[in-house]
Amino acid sequence: MTEQLELARVQGLEVHKVILIGGFAASPSLKWFLEKELLKLSKIYGSEIRLLRPETPGTAVASGAVLRALNKEDGPARLIPSSYGFLRTEFYEPQVTPAHRVVRPWYDPLDGNPYVKNTIDWVVKKGELVNAGKVYEPLRMCHTFPAGRNQEFVCKEQLYVSDTSTESSYRKSDEKNKGAELAGEIVVDMTFLRRENLIQVVTPAPGEKGRKHYRVEFDLVITVDGRNLRYVAKYPPGGEGEVLEEGQTCIAAAFLPGTN
Repeated sequence: MTEQLELARVQGLEVHKVILIGGFAASPSLKWFLEKELLKLSKIYGSEIRLLRPETPGTAVASGAVLRALNKEDGPARLIPSSYGFLRTEFYEPQVTPAHRVVRPWYDPLDGNPYVKNTIDWVVKKGELVNAGKVYEPLRMCHTFPAGRNQEFVCKEQLYVSDTSTESSYRKSDEKNKGAELAGEIVVDMTFLRRENLIQVVTPAPGEKGRKHYRVEFDLVITVDGRNLRYVAKYPPGGEGEVLEEGQTCIAAAFLPGTN
């Protein structure tokens, strides 16, 4: 009880009532002890906190469960002690991104540009107060494929979890991402772009590096959906888009006790 009251204070919430329910709620000694503790805390916090014991607790619990199920969007915010992020290939920008300054770039043989492969973009970060239904800024996912009549465009995006990492753009093998583990993945087949003539071959200009290729782009939209992290691939990117594939990973175990 004390821990939950402290968590509420950390989040700027002022509690005035504590409801006691369950089998042990009928215990006079328990009721006496809690009232005594709440009296102490009331003096420390400077505001009264009363102990309530409803006569029909079952009705209150059932009503609350139904209301919560009907409207998950207005659920409580939760502190999360783990980070969740997607594996990326990032354009090499050492002047902009500090993490790129400690590695050498990889040059894509198709478009000839420099990149940093296998970095992790931590979308949900440890210590963040996550609201129910929160939608994060979409991640623009880009993949290059060699030009070919029967070329398939299969894109696999991997979700990682870490109890320590918070800094994005470092490679998965970097010390800052030590302990990061695979938490889920989504596979998106974009071959329909070629079959339906929705994509054109990119041809390097004379003197430019690279060779003929396709460049496939789509948005990955990440949402906190109750106790799950939901990720949806949408095309075309940059707008509402059509949902192509979706996946989800349960993050209930990541929420701090007393915040859900």
